[in-house]
Amino acid sequence: MRTTQPQPFYLQESHKSIDRTFLDRENQTIKEDKIEEQIKKEQSIKSAKQPPSTKNGKIVAQLLEKERIKKAEKQEQIKKEEQERLAKKKNIIKYVIPF
Repeated sequence: MRTTQPQPFYLQESHKSIDRTFLDRENQTIKEDKIEEQIKKEQSIKSAKQPPSTKNGKIVAQLLEKERIKKAEKQEQIKKEEQERLAKKKNIIKYVIPF
């Protein structure tokens, strides 16, 4: 009977990688192109409130101004109500706990 003899372990030297600077340059230009395309795409997206004409633009601006004014008035009214509530609270405290 013949026994198997192990072969000696053979390690090859690692190969140095090939210098591929041309691929790096190409990848860089591709990246720049993709970034430029993305910027153009984002700039071309129109917002929901962007008007198709100047007349509509003025109308939209007026509507936005009215919304802003209403919001400011609502905030002022909330402040007034809060002040009135605090004033009533102070008056009640005077009657409940006299000092």
